[in-house]
Formats: sequence, C-alpha cells, structure tokens
Amino acid sequence: MKRKFIAMFMAMVIAGGSLTGCASSSPSPQNSSAPAASQDGGGQAALPEKSESDERWHPAKPVTLKWVSWEYNQDHELQYLEESLARYKELQPDITIEYEYIASDQYQTWLQTQLVGGTAPDLFLVRHTWGQQYLRDGTVYDLTDALLNEENPYNPGGKWIDTFEPSVIVQVKDLTNNKYASVPTNGVIVKMFYNKELLAKAGIDGPPETFAELLSDCKALQDAGIMPYVVGMKVPEGGGFHWYERLFMDPLTDQFNEEMDLNGTGLIEVNEIARAVDKGVIDITKSPWKDIYPMIKEFSQYWHPGYNAMNNEEALEQFARGEVAMTFSVGTHAAALAANPDLKFEFGVTEFPTITKESNPHSSGIPYEIGGAPQGNICIPATLKDEDKLRAAIDFLQFKTGVEDCSLYVDRLWGVVPIKGITSDNPMIAGLQFKNGVSPLKLYETYFDKKFWDDSTMLGQLYLQDKLSLEEYTQALQDDLVTAKDAYVQKEGWSDENNWGDKQD
Repeated sequence: MKRKFIAMFMAMVIAGGSLTGCASSSPSPQNSSAPAASQDGGGQAALPEKSESDERWHPAKPVTLKWVSWEYNQDHELQYLEESLARYKELQPDITIEYEYIASDQYQTWLQTQLVGGTAPDLFLVRHTWGQQYLRDGTVYDLTDALLNEENPYNPGGKWIDTFEPSVIVQVKDLTNNKYASVPTNGVIVKMFYNKELLAKAGIDGPPETFAELLSDCKALQDAGIMPYVVGMKVPEGGGFHWYERLFMDPLTDQFNEEMDLNGTGLIEVNEIARAVDKGVIDITKSPWKDIYPMIKEFSQYWHPGYNAMNNEEALEQFARGEVAMTFSVGTHAAALAANPDLKFEFGVTEFPTITKESNPHSSGIPYEIGGAPQGNICIPATLKDEDKLRAAIDFLQFKTGVEDCSLYVDRLWGVVPIKGITSDNPMIAGLQFKNGVSPLKLYETYFDKKFWDDSTMLGQLYLQDKLSLEEYTQALQDDLVTAKDAYVQKEGWSDENNWGDKQD
C-alpha cells in the first residue's frame, strides 16, 4: 500500500512538472475592430487600425493559427486547453487555433530550425530570454507597441501592459532595446504546505506568520514527537536551499535595492549586480548579507534528517505520507495532493513566514514571493505578414492574458498567472496566488554566476554540518562573486566611466 501510494503521488507530481524547473467570474470582454493595413516593406507588418465603431475586432476572412508549445500534454492540461480554445472560438468564431505539442528536450533545436528557415508557426512558446535574443536577431514580432498602447479587450480598463504584475512583466522587457518580444501567460510560485492535523496535535491552531513563530512551532512539534519540517537540498538540484537563501536575503538586504538599481527599472540586472559587488554593496562576508546563514542553520535543526541526500520531490513525498508537519513546494503541486485519494490528512498552503526585526534587526519585514519568473511566454514570428493573421495572433495573446482565460487556468490547473487581480473562490487555490511582490535581486540563481549558485549549496551542506565555519563559507561565496564580476568587467568593459554598461542612461 505504501509503495502504491508513493507511485500514485509521484505520477501526479510528474504530471505537474518538476519542482526544480526554477509554472472567478469574468466581465464581458470589451471589443475592438481593425480594418486592413499596409506592410512596412522589409520590416514587420503594420498593424491594422482598430475601429471605434465596433466592439471587438474580427478578421475579414476565416483565419487559422498554428500554436506550438512544450506545455499542455497531460490529460488535465489538455482538458483545460480544450475548454480554453472552445471559449475563444465562441468569442472569435472565424479564428481557429491549431495546437501542437513538442517535447521540451527537442523544442529549442526544432524552433531554431524553423526560425532560420522562415517556417515558424504563428504562435510559439519560448523562455523570455530566448524571445529577447530572437527579437534582436529580427526573427520575432515586436509586441512593444501593442503592449504599451493597446487596451486588452479581454481585460479592459487600461493599457494592456498595466494588467500584468509589474515584477513579472519587467523581466520580459529587453533592456538593450526597451522592447518586448513575448507575452507571459503563466508562472510558478513556491508556497509553504502544512499538515493541519499534525499542527493541531502539537497545540498549534494555524500556520506561523513570522519566522520567530515558525521556530517556536517547530520546537512545539518536536516536543510532541512530530517531525516539524522537510526540505530537499540534494546536490546538484539544490533548489530547496536556494529558496531559503532568497527568503532570508530579500527582507534583510532590500535596503540596498534602490542604490543598486542604476536604471530604475525595479530589476537588478547583471551589470548592476557586478557594480554592487565592485563597490562593496554586496559583500557576503558582512552583515546583513551573511546573517541569512546562521538563521538557516538555526532552522535546519528542525528539518527531516537526510535532507542533504533528498531532492525536492522526495521531500514532498515525505510530507504527502503524513510524516512531516510542513514543507515548502511549488504551488501547483497542491492540486496533485488534493486529488490524491490516498492522502490521509487535511493540508493548507500559505506564504513562508515573514522575517521580522524580532529575528534580525536589519529586516524590513517585507515578505517576497519565491518564484514569479515569466513563464508560458508566447512569441509571434516576424515572417507573419498577413494582416488578419497578425491581428488574430495578437488578439489571441490578449485573450490568453485576459480575465476569463486566466481565471480558467487558475481554477482548472491551480496555477499562477502574471495578471493582476486573478483569484478563485476556492480558498486553497486563492492561497497559491501572488500575495507579495517578487524580489528584484536574483543573486541566488544562475542569473549572475553559476559557480556561486553551486557553491552556496555544496559548501552550505558543509556549513550546516559544522564542517565549514561561517567565515570560511561566506568568504568562498564572496570570492566567487568577485571572480564573476572581474570576468564580466573584462568581457563587457563595464566601469564607472560607462556607467557599468547601463543602456538606460
């Protein structure tokens, strides 16, 4: 029975996607119309003007768009997709969307071949950084004008871009040219899961709201003979440990964000991180940067033993068996837990407890989400010159980021969308959505330096086991940052003289 339970649970986890890959009623849409338009020669097609006399634009003739993605392959995903496309067909009866799935391990090679050959589909999924490069290469359509100047007819009331979560859409903008190559349609956020029955057995009536309360609750659970917490920290995955580094770093160091943000975009880019390292703003050997590690170490005394050899899926499995009171996991896996017929307990989801001044005097007390990267990013190829097809492709992107379809995505897949104000009547699903902003400083990701990312976990294991002192650990990490900074300076020529390569200056 135990083996059967684990197999069923992990099948649902796999259906939902990897943990370390690191995914309401609607108002009636307001519509717009567009007559024919000219093309601008060798550049991208000029968009048809929208008519003020009609509520929604409709194509002058039937249009079929091919959409290719590595998403939506499992049964529950395809059920959502069928419902979504059926609703779009009701709203746009002359537009047909033909969906094709291509496995992620083959996808990028296939896509690059299509782009080079000028045979890319009308809509295709990308990672947002791919899209930025494709736009620089001239192979995808520039969505900037539509985002900045159009209203989304499926989420009316302002400019299309203003409907997105600012901390997500800012990551899509290519700061080398201030343009948008893709539109994000979903995302991933990590939440804390808690076993309500185990907490109650320890006399705890709800999840902790602060880190100090979390430590107190863990002690109460431990005293009651209950394993408090489980985390996966196995190398090379290490995702679990990096989550905690970010959770603790963000409120302790957000005091430096304005100083680091040279261009005022709200996102600390690679050149700005390099400058902050060079100026000593980021110094892992000093407070408050180094303070995160003793806090993690204090917390780790309540973790399930063997965490260094456990990946995130195995950690979630321990929680699913009812052996551990709390864990931290990708929110979409709550759907797999809730659907598991063998689950023997009631669980809840919430944000990780806030780091307050009670735990560290440097803390701002501002909580940040873990996750929030733009995902489900869709591009249009630059070769799409047919005016009706181009307008239809943009219309479909607006539908995908409209209130109705985003609400459907959230309710059917328990996922996260980058659109403001989307929630659910289901309290569990509502708990999985954005509650806070996303940290602008992506230091503990491969974003700046992979060696620093790797060492923070591998050496972190030794630190938590008292095989490496705090001073040795933080010095090694700072050395990594300095080495990476020096390499960027040599390659890019960044300096005070050129404002550290800031293209916004």
